[in-house]
Amino acid sequence: MKRNLFTFIIKCVLAASPFLALLISYFVLDPFMVLRHYDDYDSPSIQQSEGMIAWTKYKDHRKQMRYDSFIFGTSCSKAFRTYDWNRYIKGRPYRMFCNDEGIGDILLKLQALAKQPDQEIKHMLIVAEPYIFEHDLPQAGVVHIMPPDVSGMSRMSFQIEFLQAFYMPSFLSPFLKYQFTHKYDNSMRDVININGKIRDRLTNDAVMWQDDYIKKYGEKYWQERDWHNQKCQPSVHAAVIKTKQRECLSKIKALCDSLGSDIKIAIGPTFKCECISKADLKIIKDVFGPKNVLNFSDEAHAKYRDYHYYYDPGHYRAVVGNEMMKQLYK
Repeated sequence: MKRNLFTFIIKCVLAASPFLALLISYFVLDPFMVLRHYDDYDSPSIQQSEGMIAWTKYKDHRKQMRYDSFIFGTSCSKAFRTYDWNRYIKGRPYRMFCNDEGIGDILLKLQALAKQPDQEIKHMLIVAEPYIFEHDLPQAGVVHIMPPDVSGMSRMSFQIEFLQAFYMPSFLSPFLKYQFTHKYDNSMRDVININGKIRDRLTNDAVMWQDDYIKKYGEKYWQERDWHNQKCQPSVHAAVIKTKQRECLSKIKALCDSLGSDIKIAIGPTFKCECISKADLKIIKDVFGPKNVLNFSDEAHAKYRDYHYYYDPGHYRAVVGNEMMKQLYK
């Protein structure tokens, strides 16, 4: 009841004076770092829209770095570090990911990349999970939103999307609680960043503090989370690739062919023991070629369901990503 009332009040404020709300955000809050440009996006105080940040950083550094190779996909792409990938491609790589990304989101960004002046795309790696193939259109919402020069939306619509997201109780309540108390608790987990630097400035690789912790404390890392008592039942994800999804995959492949880009698909394992369906896997291989698709979600790679291969239940470690790249490019 309280949350519904709060939401209603915020909507009334926005409707009555959206300019005032925007003004307050600019001078006091600027919560998602979209109203102004920043030199450093890699040590944020709050969690951010990763796709938007990745594109902003790419535009900031593309002339200096002359990127020609890109890692797309979900947050599991944190296991694929550009300097490890570069052992196989010998390029100038950049990680252009977004949380919960879908193939429609990837196509949108790839089309925008191809339109950038003097932009080569020699190599492309898509880090996938079974659900990524379901979304043949760009997804809505602040998690997936892209800047106007990618999405085509107006600048005003872009700003309002973030403004409304900021004033939602699910964000505003833990945000304000942290601002007043300066004490972190679990209610702030998806809002406040307490890990300092989380990305590399020039490659956008994830900075994984967990690796240092695991190296220092070993098994203690997983014992604290009681992972060894968690069990999973192997299952198969429902087939999601229909006509529209296949068309989207074909557009990605056709654009890569027109640009002279090689493209690889890496389907990772899951701690939940969920395999991609055989029907979906067959279509992906038909579109991109069997040698360009690697599936680590199947029973043949069941060893990678062991909790030691994971940072958390949703993200496998770089040692897994390295093995997948080794097999993809052998």
